[in-house]
Amino acid sequence: MKFNKITVALASLGMFLPLAAATPLAVTTASAAEKVEKPAKTVKFTLTKSSIYKKVKIVHTKDKVPVLYKAAIGADRPTFNIKAKGRLQAGHTYYVSRKVTAKSVKTGKVNSFSYVRNEGWVYSKYLTAGIFKQAD
Repeated sequence: MKFNKITVALASLGMFLPLAAATPLAVTTASAAEKVEKPAKTVKFTLTKSSIYKKVKIVHTKDKVPVLYKAAIGADRPTFNIKAKGRLQAGHTYYVSRKVTAKSVKTGKVNSFSYVRNEGWVYSKYLTAGIFKQAD
């Protein structure tokens, strides 16, 4: 059998074209996934006051969805470092067992945080006292 150069070139192009087309897509998808996963920013505070409740306080969230933080509290210094880890659900009842007042190292503003049991730390201003009741 005789094959001419054009037939051989088309056959080899037909075999390798799908591989060449799939490779750039795989590279683009991987780099897009890498851009999404950024490490969370840590915000540093200095503790000014802290309290632990003997009896848990019942609070709820309204329409806003507050950010949930993971905190690292210093043992030898009054430091309070937070990093965002998720969000609480809107319109749910939660239980608060601790409260901390802290001053931001960067801005100097004083904020208060509440520890939502089994969840994490939340700005106290986003929590409302009492059980959540659905509006009629």
